[in-house]
Amino acid sequence: MSDHFEFHVTNDYDKLLAMYSMCGSEWSGKLTPEEFGEVESKSHLDFLNSGGEIQGFYLEDSSNGNVVATTVVKRMKGFYKAVDKSNAISSIPDPTLIGVKNISLLLIAYVFTHRDYRKRGLAQSVVSQAICHTESQIIKEKINESNDEKGSFKNMVVTDGEIDEELANYYLSKEYFWYLYSGAGLFYEKFGFKAFPLDFYKVPSSSLTVSRVELIEQLVDSSPMNQSGKSLKWLRGSNVQDQELIKFILQSKELEIVTELNKSIFHSELQGNQKSSSSLTSMSSLLHMTKADSENVLHSITEVGSKVSEKSGTRRRSSVHHFSTPKIAVKPDYRILQRNVASETAAASKATNQDTALAFTDIQGAILTNELQQKSYYIIWNSLTIGRLYVLSVGELKFEPYSSAGILPGRRRRSSFTGLNELGGYNFQDLDILLSIANYVGQKRELADPTGIYVSINDLPTNIPTELLYDYLNSYLGSASDASRKEQSSEEERTSLVPGGSQSLGVLPMLKIFGKKTPEFDLDWIASGMWSWG
Repeated sequence: MSDHFEFHVTNDYDKLLAMYSMCGSEWSGKLTPEEFGEVESKSHLDFLNSGGEIQGFYLEDSSNGNVVATTVVKRMKGFYKAVDKSNAISSIPDPTLIGVKNISLLLIAYVFTHRDYRKRGLAQSVVSQAICHTESQIIKEKINESNDEKGSFKNMVVTDGEIDEELANYYLSKEYFWYLYSGAGLFYEKFGFKAFPLDFYKVPSSSLTVSRVELIEQLVDSSPMNQSGKSLKWLRGSNVQDQELIKFILQSKELEIVTELNKSIFHSELQGNQKSSSSLTSMSSLLHMTKADSENVLHSITEVGSKVSEKSGTRRRSSVHHFSTPKIAVKPDYRILQRNVASETAAASKATNQDTALAFTDIQGAILTNELQQKSYYIIWNSLTIGRLYVLSVGELKFEPYSSAGILPGRRRRSSFTGLNELGGYNFQDLDILLSIANYVGQKRELADPTGIYVSINDLPTNIPTELLYDYLNSYLGSASDASRKEQSSEEERTSLVPGGSQSLGVLPMLKIFGKKTPEFDLDWIASGMWSWG
């Protein structure tokens, strides 16, 4: 057999079908490889026709014309916040560092090698050539968009008709970044990708007690037996109004991300959770570094200050820290969710109980309304990576269509005890119900992994400190409604951190600097959760 392989770039349906069908030989789940290829090829072209930029890359065996290795590069929108290091009093602020910049993120996905051609370095070859081709293409695009004026991109990187690629890469390294979710561990470090490990919780399906199922079904059916003071609304992909609600939720998440990016200082005592993922931070190290007397509330500062003041001549160390690392984030995009739902729907059509599986696959999330608090909480999920259900986002839905003086039709009058909710504390009961709802939906979908649902620490509510969530999820989740069961439950029945986190699940987030071939760089990835998994 010839060892000569030709590199190709395509958006042609027939070639895309061959590429995705080959990937489907191991990733198709309940679908046949051909069915998987048809679904993914259609989603690929739908993204392209909707204005998105995406390209397929493959290696072809010249001896028989077979596709033997593939990858796909998709251009996503994102945000970048540079660091202002001009701390001197006399220094002049750099206006280019004000605010958050819009950038492009280049997502690598569908890296696959035909099983008969493995151990030949073909995956490395197709990925490296795809990166090189894309970066060269972007440089040419920027030059064509530029003019010959002094200070323009073309004027700076082109000399006597020759392109200075090193200089071009330097300028574009603040506008373009590579990212992926690795299913092959640290394999992509050789291309310059740096790992940003992400911790996950697994909420086992066994935690879905009989009483919890009864409550969910009462909420779904609006049963008169429901005396909980809560109501539930499904978010269905087939409903236009529900789609708008999901887009609104993603827009709210975008606002949270931009707010986090704009922060230039961090107060270790006053500030709560920071949903970011540096390559050096994990849940275990975070818990280890947490101060025993710190609860992220005001009295902690008072206590620490009083202890220090007793020592004469000793000044308390400041709790204010300046961010010294640039920050990056992916912009939430509903099209990502839609593409994943297309694959889910095709797989659901092969389920044993097809009607039920299809009906619950159409449900992309839920909104739980607490009538007493007059607050609503949302949760969005998606089944990714061969049939695991991941929670993409969960939090409070802050939307007031009516004035504060008005009362929504059909809702009970505001309780005199509602004001207690504004004094502090966290609503763990509704978080418990939301995660149970996700587990309930997962069971109805007949997924390849029916043992539970998964949620990353960056996809949990942003207003609750990570350490507090860890304690609650590991010790109390699911036990509030059935106290006797808590004593009898085994380790397998309790929510716990997934050993190895994102690496063991095959969803390790990684970043790469444009034009850079080594993973030696400083960058903080804000909100690197599963909602940006492409």
